[in-house]
Amino acid sequence: GGCSGMDFSGVTDVYSTGYAFMALNKNTGAAQCWGDSGCGGSCSDMDFFGVTDVYSTRFAFMALNKNTGAAQCWGDSYSGGGCSGMDFSGVTDVYSTEYGAFMAAREVLLSSHAHAPVASSSLIFVCFLVSSLPGFLMNCVRPR
Repeated sequence: GGCSGMDFSGVTDVYSTGYAFMALNKNTGAAQCWGDSGCGGSCSDMDFFGVTDVYSTRFAFMALNKNTGAAQCWGDSYSGGGCSGMDFSGVTDVYSTEYGAFMAAREVLLSSHAHAPVASSSLIFVCFLVSSLPGFLMNCVRPR
């Protein structure tokens, strides 16, 4: 599907997968998606109010509200398009691969022992992979 006849007034950001586009108005949460519907080109029933960041793989999108930790993923479910029920609260960064993995980094405060007056911060990685392709990392661990 093309974008002929679409109204892009108010659009603040445009994103893409390998086969679809998303035009988002971050002020209202309204978005239009077009292209291959199985690769993120269909988002007409979704509400993007509060979305702070959008990420993509070749076949899927992830819209994240970093303030609440709420995320929506759509597109090919085997390539990053399925994240329902996942908690992204505290996520500071998201990374993606071309073929279908998103990795979210969450910063948490840690202390060396129970009575430590100063806490240090450390990153914890929350990874999800929804790809049937071989050779992908299946989980993540916290770095030392």
